[in-house]
Amino acid sequence: MIERGKETVKNATIFGKLLRSRSTLLWAILVILIIFMCFKTSTGGSVSSVMSTGFLAEGNIRGIFLSIVVQGMMLIGLTCLIIGGEIDLSVGAQATVSAMLFAELCQSAPQLPWGVNVAICMALGVGIGLIYSFLVNVLKFMSFIATIGTSAVLSGLAMVWTNANIISIRQASFNAMGKIAFFGRLPLLFLFMMAILIVFAYIMSNTPYGRSIYMLGGNRTAARLAGLNPDHIRIKLFVQNSVLACVAGIFWASQMKLASPSAIVAALPDLSAITAAILGGVAFMGGKGNLAGAFAGMLLLNVFENMLNVLRVQPYWNIFAQGALLIAALVFDHISAEQHKRTLLKESMLDRLLT
Repeated sequence: MIERGKETVKNATIFGKLLRSRSTLLWAILVILIIFMCFKTSTGGSVSSVMSTGFLAEGNIRGIFLSIVVQGMMLIGLTCLIIGGEIDLSVGAQATVSAMLFAELCQSAPQLPWGVNVAICMALGVGIGLIYSFLVNVLKFMSFIATIGTSAVLSGLAMVWTNANIISIRQASFNAMGKIAFFGRLPLLFLFMMAILIVFAYIMSNTPYGRSIYMLGGNRTAARLAGLNPDHIRIKLFVQNSVLACVAGIFWASQMKLASPSAIVAALPDLSAITAAILGGVAFMGGKGNLAGAFAGMLLLNVFENMLNVLRVQPYWNIFAQGALLIAALVFDHISAEQHKRTLLKESMLDRLLT
């Protein structure tokens, strides 16, 4: 009986490992999609045809990378926040307000270096993060409620502030930053976003601060008993998330050479980033996941969206597909969590039998 119990636990553990290797599965699906799109969109059988007119064509690849830049900056902060057991549904609104502030500063004070304007927008992000920390830590609001309410306030503020008008940005050096692409395919902003992602991935995996985030998201009571201060960790999480969201807004403005009070929010970047994170193996309730898996999920979403566009599928199917993928990822996350609980229960029962 004991041997059978050991075998059951072993099988459950193997199944659990398969569930947790979601990022590997996503990378495999991504490769299959890219190969399919290369054959589907190329006009000939040669390699040069695929590179020049197919999915790997210079303009198409650069477009995918540029669409990932803004989502990627939001994904970094949101992934850390979700692993820590919190969430922010206002990153799109924060990016909008940051872009509008940056454009307004460029227009009203053209003598200021645009680097100073970037610093001011990042300071805005710090302020927003501190406000969220106050709402969650002091007033005990759930982060879901605090951020969705503030999202409406920020979006409305952007509209009222500009009378719903678009503000053009005429700083040539700033606008050029959004155009630079190495080898015609790798935008400078994408490489900058990837550098930030790698830094945060290292922090989450190899520093006490990163481990404290996992502990907070996995078990808040255990984190407190271990000597951690959950309030301080949440302050850092909300501040870094808001700063990254504000930088994402500046990146968007650099690509578009303007700031719009509605365009970023209308693109639903919050939904895309959260879907990518959960699809990539980040547990919605916190305590599990990593940035590599979240980034794989984001790449898959963008390649899939590009595939629908190339195949001339109606655009509204993109939103439907994102919603369906989010539901599927949540179901998968629930199954994984339940399987993990059953495995722990069986291991506990087996230990009792052996002792």
